[in-house]
Parts: sequence; structure tokens; C-alpha cells
Amino acid sequence: MASDDTGAEIPGLSPELLQRLTEAEARAAERERRRQEIVRYDDRGREIHDPDALFAAIQWIFAEAQRDAATEERSGRAMWDAHLRVEDEDVLNGHLAGLLAYGITRGRGDPKTVAVAHALLNGPADDPTLAKVRRAVDQVANYELDVPQFDKKMKRIIPAERPDLPVVAADAVPLGQAVETLETKLHEASLNLDQRPTLGDVWTPFLAFARQPFSAGRGLYVENDMCLAEWGAGGVFFDLVRQWSMNDADDGSYDHMEQLHLTLHYDADPALEQVGADSLWSGDDASGWAAEVEAAEPFGLLSARMPIRIRVDHYNV
Repeated sequence: MASDDTGAEIPGLSPELLQRLTEAEARAAERERRRQEIVRYDDRGREIHDPDALFAAIQWIFAEAQRDAATEERSGRAMWDAHLRVEDEDVLNGHLAGLLAYGITRGRGDPKTVAVAHALLNGPADDPTLAKVRRAVDQVANYELDVPQFDKKMKRIIPAERPDLPVVAADAVPLGQAVETLETKLHEASLNLDQRPTLGDVWTPFLAFARQPFSAGRGLYVENDMCLAEWGAGGVFFDLVRQWSMNDADDGSYDHMEQLHLTLHYDADPALEQVGADSLWSGDDASGWAAEVEAAEPFGLLSARMPIRIRVDHYNV
């Protein structure tokens, strides 16, 4: 940060949050400095990873999570904390080790899963499951596998009970048709995005879209479905988002997340600069969320204003 008063230049950023961000930035800079002192590159300019050191860093993550799991109040917090600390413990391999540890558990961080993973990684060397993990880690270190390919190889490495799948609504639409569904809602309201309708115009169709149930792709199910309203003043925008989290239907593990954005952009406005940036998540109460959004000051300021552009995007995050 250039100076201690940077927070005054960023609307909505408290001094306490600024301090935490500054400290995190300093820690990250120190880690990178240390890493650059020891990192080596091959003749193709790629970082060289020692497979044994990379595997040891993964073991460290699960050992720390296993040790701390009994004292953490929230399930999964110990695993998350271990992910954060590993980059300080091993600046060269920590980040990659965290990604691979995530793949081994398929994103699960509950104490039972952590205990099983810890026992596996510290088990007999002739265990065929352990050998499969070691081989995959070696392949990542040698650039024979990337992280998504590693994740696929790790599927069902840690057994999981088959989840109770949610009932899919009879009128559910395939998620691949989300953009088309929103466009239909807008068309039913006689709106054309090329004509740049206002936030107030698109709000009711978006709420209708938010109530429309969707179904996930084959082998998946929608684990979490919520909406987000987000606004910012640096480049003035108001973003209406629907987000779906998809899990594997076989073992309940996290698979991926998708978002659909209906984003309106505006010319700079001093009034909005004073309001700053913020966001509102719906949780399970979509009606309460809608009321909160309508009561938000930026919604009132922008509701009747024509945007300079408006667009719809649907992608994996």
C-alpha cells in the first residue's frame, strides 16, 4: 500500500479491514521473496518440484488438520486453517500441496474425512491406494498431470456415503438453459437488452428467474442455490447474480460452481462514490433478500437510470 490512509481512497473499506489486508499483503510479499530465493526452473522455464517434498507438504496439511480438528468449533475449519498455513511452512510447495490436498478429499474437510486421509497418507508403503496417490503426486510434480487431471484421479480415493439426493422439481430446467430462461423472462416483460432497460425494469423478471428451479448435469445435483446483488463505485455497476453449487451424485463431494450475471454498467457518479461498494447474499430467504436489495441506497439511485451497457454472462467459477 502506498500510505496508511489508503482506506480513505476505497469507499466502504474500514480501517480494521484495511489493516488486515495490509498485513496479508505483507505476508504474501515476504513468502514470495523467500520463494524466489530457492525456486529453480527447468529448461522450459517451469518451476521444479521435488515429488517427495511436495508429498511431505500434503502430509503436513492433513497432520495439522487432524491435530486441530478436535478443538475447532466449525467442521472443516481445521482443514481450511492448515491450507492457509502450509504456504508459510513450505513456501516452495505449499500452494500446490494445498490444491492437491483439496483434490484428495474432493473438497471435504470434516474431521472423519481428514482422519481417513491422514491415515492413508501415513499408511503402509505397499498400500495400493497410497501408491496411486503417490504416483499421481509425482506426475503433477513432473508436469505429466495438471491439477484438474489429478482431481479426477483422486475421485473416490476417500470413500464417502452416497448422499441423499434432493428431489428435483417437476418444472426444473436444465442449467445449460439458464441464459435462455432469463432471456425468456425479460422477453415476457417486453424488455430487450439492446435497448438498455433500467435496473427497475429488469428487477421483476430477474426475481421471476430466481424462483425458477434448475437441474444439474448428469451425475451431479444442485447442492446450493442462492442469489447475490453486488454494486461498486470504481467503475459504477450493479450486478444481479444467481449462483449454483454442484456436487457429485455418487459421493456428495463438491464438483464445481456456476454463476449467471445480469450486469448493468453506468457512468461515474459522485453520489455513488459516497455509497461505496457492497453486496447482499440471499441465503435461503429469497423474499427477504429482495426486500433488502430494494431498500439498499444504490438500488434507489440506479433503479430508474439507463445504463451505458448491460450484459448477461453464465460461466463456471
